[in-house]
Amino acid sequence: MKTKLTYAFAYGGCFVTFALCLFISIRSFSQGVAINTTGNEANASAILDLNSTVSPYQGLLVPRLNTTNRNLISSPATSLIIYNTDCNEFQYYNGVAWISILNSTSLLAPVTMAGSGVTQTQITVNWNASSGAAHYHFDISTSNSFASFVTGFNNMDVGNVTTYNVTGLTCGITYYYRVRAENTCSTSGNSGTIISATSACWTCGTSQLTDSRDSKTYNTVLIGTQCWMAQNLNVGTYVTGTTTQTNNASIEKYCYSDNTDNCTTYGGLYQLSEAVAYLNGATNTSSWNPVPTGNVQGICPTGWHIPTEAEWCTMENVVEAGTDPSCNILYARGTNIGAMLKESGTSHWTSNQCGTGCNTTNFTGLPSGFRRPTGTFDDISGDCFWWAASEFDDSNSWTRSLYNSTTISYRQYASKTYGYNVRCIKD
Repeated sequence: MKTKLTYAFAYGGCFVTFALCLFISIRSFSQGVAINTTGNEANASAILDLNSTVSPYQGLLVPRLNTTNRNLISSPATSLIIYNTDCNEFQYYNGVAWISILNSTSLLAPVTMAGSGVTQTQITVNWNASSGAAHYHFDISTSNSFASFVTGFNNMDVGNVTTYNVTGLTCGITYYYRVRAENTCSTSGNSGTIISATSACWTCGTSQLTDSRDSKTYNTVLIGTQCWMAQNLNVGTYVTGTTTQTNNASIEKYCYSDNTDNCTTYGGLYQLSEAVAYLNGATNTSSWNPVPTGNVQGICPTGWHIPTEAEWCTMENVVEAGTDPSCNILYARGTNIGAMLKESGTSHWTSNQCGTGCNTTNFTGLPSGFRRPTGTFDDISGDCFWWAASEFDDSNSWTRSLYNSTTISYRQYASKTYGYNVRCIKD
């Protein structure tokens, strides 16, 4: 019985093969392969010519896969075609993603817009929503041909958003980005390419600091590894010398002799609690609680802070080695450090002791004077005082000062109710 069944299958197979040969002609020539029912040769321009112009009429059946099985194809070749049964559409692989062969439901490419929020290390990428998109992918490159990609930003899936903040970039570099929309059934083509450059690299000592709060700019100076403002801070709303600065919604400043031009030249004058922005409950008669363990930004711009006693000492020992290695010398300190921190000449100082040279550090200390607790002003053109973000006791804080008649600097403490200048140091 098994033998007869085998013969029957063999006979049937021969019959089917014979029948196919009657109806279908496969002709192979050097120019291409033709599959048809007429016996015609392949069109000279085609490597494969399929034709069904006479009965039995037939079509080409490409592989039918759902999305899950499609995604299981290992290393799909560019231009590979399938029919997606989930989406009821033909799709091809473009080397990066599966793309719908356009139909009425295909996703349109997003429209990209100019980057925003640009800094030295970040750009915010923006685009318009594409109808039907479930999420978006984008690429970022330093090449306008996208020959290579910024690490982590090759076909990056950012979810269903229309803006994304890209961080970790390099300053002063031009970047290119493009976006694609995607849903279960298809991926759009690429958007137009947007060009956006990060801000120029910032170098302490040659670059200026721009305060985003009021757009004022300040020179900077690198001393050792510390980056200092080379000008006194001038931020806030002017109040008269007889007014006590208070903890309210605005920064308040004194201007010497109640003349706002002096704030422009010499910077604002601030009581200690105002300078530290009343951090941790700080007042002019009580200590902050708890004592801050990190940088005290106070009224300094973002990324900058009021220097501590230790930071002042570090700077002084760099400027003049041995000025105060243990940071415990009170009052007069160093030999020529004061001169090295003062502006040269007598444009602002009435007389100026320079010793071996003034302003060799480019710190450019100006004789701004100060505001007394009584509300009066003293000693413009003769001396200057700066706060440190380090308290001496409840009512006093450490300061630094320079005088026109000496070449040394002074470390002392003063009542928090005085109005002194602020020099900020970079975080």
